[in-house]
Amino acid sequence: LGDSVAVFGFRSWGRKLVHVVRLKGHLERWSGRVAESFRLLEPVGYTRIGAAIRHGTRLLTHSVRLPNRLLVLITDGIAYDQDYEQSFGEGDTRKSLLEAKAAGTACVCLCIGSGVHTEKLKEIFGAANILAVDDPEQIVGHIRMVCKQAVASVSKRRLIPVDRSR
Repeated sequence: LGDSVAVFGFRSWGRKLVHVVRLKGHLERWSGRVAESFRLLEPVGYTRIGAAIRHGTRLLTHSVRLPNRLLVLITDGIAYDQDYEQSFGEGDTRKSLLEAKAAGTACVCLCIGSGVHTEKLKEIFGAANILAVDDPEQIVGHIRMVCKQAVASVSKRRLIPVDRSR
């Protein structure tokens, strides 16, 4: 569709070690190297979701100066790390999503086969649009509408430019 897309992965080992790895840059075309990066992904470490959302929001805000920014977080829905469990991890995730929205970045949380109840996901990801599926095949029929809703919810919050000609 001509949209600029970047893909990053992340893992954490405590508050001071959140590692973000670029799989595909915004200006990079899909290639064998990018496909290989995806094939080599393995689950490792923990999931400090709030830090990943903040990093993604910063990248979109400062590196990609576009009027519509969308951050898609693919997750099992469980925010977990050392000293980052249950209500603390969930609260930090909610706060990071509110910060992203305030910065003009729309967020979609794509949860695949999480086993976490949908109502719990809505509680955790309240400031984002959620697409929870059991099978990746279900994404195709729903992702477009969820992304459109997310971008529309942020664009309604934009400030009206000040007329400086007066």
